[in-house]
Amino acid sequence: MSRETKFRVWVSGNGHVTINQMRYERPVALFEWMDDMPYGMRLMQFTGLQDKTGKDVYEGDIVQVKINQCTPDADFKEVYTLLEEKGQVLMKEGAWQVENDDKEYGGGYLFAYDEVEVIGNIHQHPELLSP
Repeated sequence: MSRETKFRVWVSGNGHVTINQMRYERPVALFEWMDDMPYGMRLMQFTGLQDKTGKDVYEGDIVQVKINQCTPDADFKEVYTLLEEKGQVLMKEGAWQVENDDKEYGGGYLFAYDEVEVIGNIHQHPELLSP
């Protein structure tokens, strides 16, 4: 199983440039390219996931996340929100995680949430992480 490998580059003061495909004949070529990036540029990797609206989720995105729970009745028809928070998407300990306002791992792994919605990114909207 493979996922699409994409990167987004933040250029300070200029906004985002989306790079849809980065293919290299040698795997090390990407890291050589990163070493030559000018100051003020930040490379952000695609997580392989999309939010509830179909938008790609990248490292550095600020997301609103929910964990839902069913009521324990016979039909499990009622669903309520058990946890709702926002945080920044980061690669931590080899997995995509959401770090919240208190710098604690929100619910943990990005893929474990029932709902994920991109509401901004850390470069353009850092105020979204303020309490």
